[in-house]
Amino acid sequence: MKLIGVFMLAISLCTIKTTAATHLVLPGTSIQAKVDLAEAGDSIVILAGTYNESVTVNKQLDIKRAENAAVTINGSFTVDGLTEQFDLANFTIGGDTGKQLIIKSCKYVNLSNIDLSSANGLEAITSKVTAASCQFGWDARVSAKSDVVLKNCTIGRDVWSDQTELLIDNCTVARNVDGHGILRLVKTTVTGWVKHRGGKWTPVDTALPSEFIVYQSTVKEYIESGASEAWIGYNELKWISQITEKGTIVGNTIDGRESRTRGIFATGGNTQVNIYNNIIKNHGQRDNNWGDYGIGIYIHNNASSEILNNIITGCLAYSEHVGGSGIYVESTKNTKIIGNIIWNCYARYRSDRGMCVIAPFDNVLMTNNNFRDRGYKGGVIATEHQQDVDPKFVNQGEGDFRLQDDSPCKNAGASEAWYNDRDGSRNDIGLYGGPLFDPDGKTTTKPVVLSAEIAPIQLIKGSDTEISLKSRGIVVP
Repeated sequence: MKLIGVFMLAISLCTIKTTAATHLVLPGTSIQAKVDLAEAGDSIVILAGTYNESVTVNKQLDIKRAENAAVTINGSFTVDGLTEQFDLANFTIGGDTGKQLIIKSCKYVNLSNIDLSSANGLEAITSKVTAASCQFGWDARVSAKSDVVLKNCTIGRDVWSDQTELLIDNCTVARNVDGHGILRLVKTTVTGWVKHRGGKWTPVDTALPSEFIVYQSTVKEYIESGASEAWIGYNELKWISQITEKGTIVGNTIDGRESRTRGIFATGGNTQVNIYNNIIKNHGQRDNNWGDYGIGIYIHNNASSEILNNIITGCLAYSEHVGGSGIYVESTKNTKIIGNIIWNCYARYRSDRGMCVIAPFDNVLMTNNNFRDRGYKGGVIATEHQQDVDPKFVNQGEGDFRLQDDSPCKNAGASEAWYNDRDGSRNDIGLYGGPLFDPDGKTTTKPVVLSAEIAPIQLIKGSDTEISLKSRGIVVP
């Protein structure tokens, strides 16, 4: 009988829970108490009400509100160390700016319709997070190799990213975006500036990738890139304050709004920036613009650039130095100036300063441009077909820079086949010339080319040659 008793006890001790429990949280009781009581796999259903407490979830639970219930948690909410997906939706969290939503060391947290408008915001650390249709009162901070998507969100102050992969899609940011690692903005409005500071912020990992993409967005102040590779395309912005490594700038409207700015500033001997099919206008103040400002494109300290098929106008200076120039090349390893239309660039009180182009002879190729009223100086030589004629825009006053059928800029750009227009015809001088510009780039939902490389670009007739093709693209998510 003793043996039988011991055997029955062993069976009892090995009994395994097979059904997850559901715990109800009533107004006036504690959410955290139910979290502590629950076991992994259980559900917690919170009834309508206001709960004045902070909550920490460190086990795999299903936490949700009762159907259509309005639930407010006046405190911080922390999700820590979860190894499976965790969903959180339709809660108001915070109560004051000392509170926030914190996600640490989680495999994947999916946030939907979380209202943090009266809280500090979101902090994600070493986690994968998607936040859709959320409101953050102050900041969204992501760090330590997190992978975060913010979609259709409103951020009351700033977005900060440190050593992360961050996509900001169709969001509104009330102040600034400051990032490292991989930073992408798509269809987002930023009231202040956007900076990419390179691969890392804190000295944890020097081998992180560094990529920066801004697409179909509005940045009301400036963009700055220290990324190893940047692509800035089809945006509305005020100026690009600095590009320090590899970058492509295409299809943007860069409007300085008559302020003390430079449209694009590229600097450093390791910098290669391609500037294609942009409208760059209104940089410089008529009555107060001392120094090297009031410049459309400024190539500095041996940076290299291909400047192709841009519209540059309204670069003004008071009198100082090189301000009032459409393009100023201070020094360069290799710069090409091809197929641009530049006009209305001058220094107000100095007829000898302020030109369409100021550039040295060394390492600069300039060909097939249209410079109105003021030409070029500094030693640079125009090698072919430089124009000073009315380009005959469809409607310059309304900003329609398409060329009329009888425009002298039609089929007057560079003759090399790799500069041909999208329809295969010879390059047109001006905004719509060349192969790289998508006329619908600011609105399309179809894929847009980020980069395309072909090597070699010339072949010997009758020879067998291996051709290498590489391309990258982006599409609105």
